[in-house]
Amino acid sequence: MTSYWSRVEPFWNDCPTDDPAAYLAFYKNMPAVARDLLTTHWVVSEVCDGGFHQLFTNSTGVLVPEAVTGFRSMGLVQFADITAEAASFFSGTYPREQMLRIEALERYASSSGSPDDWNPFDRLDDQFYSALDFESEQDAYTSKADAYANT
Repeated sequence: MTSYWSRVEPFWNDCPTDDPAAYLAFYKNMPAVARDLLTTHWVVSEVCDGGFHQLFTNSTGVLVPEAVTGFRSMGLVQFADITAEAASFFSGTYPREQMLRIEALERYASSSGSPDDWNPFDRLDDQFYSALDFESEQDAYTSKADAYANT
């Protein structure tokens, strides 16, 4: 059995999350299974470390639309739905540029009227955390991909 990390590791350090165009070109040239695993791993890592707020303010927020697709490909609809709902905070087209996401979150915090109300994602963070058993899901997805490739 191949672990999911063996599919992610070759791309992990080279993924250019700080440049949307470079990221999309990089993503396009990755194998499909690696794409799903890399993007979903980044989302889980960021959300588990500091919630959706952290994900959207970090450069890795660039890959959220592909992670939603990756979660769906993996059959993890709950993760896809929660992540898509969090991303819908940014009305219209999802902003790939980090500064646009940061500015939108800063506008939210300054308009909330309360210094304690800076994070619009608390409820979604809690839903995401309660759904977690992600590493075993990634390994299962990798095993299915390996079995399919060997048939």
